[in-house]
Amino acid sequence: MFSDGFKKRYTTIPFAIYKKGNTATATLYSHYHKEIELITVIEGSVDFYIGADLYEVKAGDVLVIPPYAVHHAFFHPNTYHECICFDASILWDESLKCSLEKGTITVSSAVKSNSEVGSLVYECARAAFNAYEKREPGWELEAIGNLSIIFGRLCASSFFVNSKNVDTEQDFVRNVLEYIKGHFDDQITSTTVAETLYINNSYFCRIFKKRFGCCFSEYLTNYRIEQAKMLLNMTDMSVSDIAIKCGFCGFSYFSKTFKEKVGSTPSKYRLKKAD
Repeated sequence: MFSDGFKKRYTTIPFAIYKKGNTATATLYSHYHKEIELITVIEGSVDFYIGADLYEVKAGDVLVIPPYAVHHAFFHPNTYHECICFDASILWDESLKCSLEKGTITVSSAVKSNSEVGSLVYECARAAFNAYEKREPGWELEAIGNLSIIFGRLCASSFFVNSKNVDTEQDFVRNVLEYIKGHFDDQITSTTVAETLYINNSYFCRIFKKRFGCCFSEYLTNYRIEQAKMLLNMTDMSVSDIAIKCGFCGFSYFSKTFKEKVGSTPSKYRLKKAD
């Protein structure tokens, strides 16, 4: 579940980018994906959570998010950042790829601008991003080359560390996200999901709030709104059909909730995006 600015345009290599700026506080809701993600903060600051671990990322810093790592973020006002998502296979290091995908190694911290490799990682991340944006002949080699330099230097500096003991709560989060992804259009509740996972509902709600930073109903509403935004942007479905497809009980409730969350009605949001 990416932000509105995400441009997923895989071409000849599994590589995609997005960039985003905001004038107010913005939230990136919990999600995960199989690609490695590089977050480069150009201006401002972001509080990123990978699992339950907080990473404070400021201008000039770069955050590496491993494959399948559940993460969410709070972007402070006046923050501008760039993101690269890519499959680990383009690094050509099978050992590193397997270790990251299996979760046997993880990141030790954000790559800070004042660290020994900070400026190099920042410049290479921006160079890889710019290579994709321009897409001049040979851009793939330039992008892969810069990413290879980044990961080569990070490996040499002991940036990657062995993961702690198996995180059962991480499995919990992944199972919940998979269930929501497959059933958000149904009338589900925390009790529904807890029973599916064979756990006590009070325990479910406690762990959910701890890992997601909000209650289940709030997260589910936000997830449905994000799905509705995508359908409004990418399809000609009627607003009432979108409301039903995204699990809202009726058009009026959908329209009211959408306006509270997004700042405009679904119809006005669609018109604005079409301009």
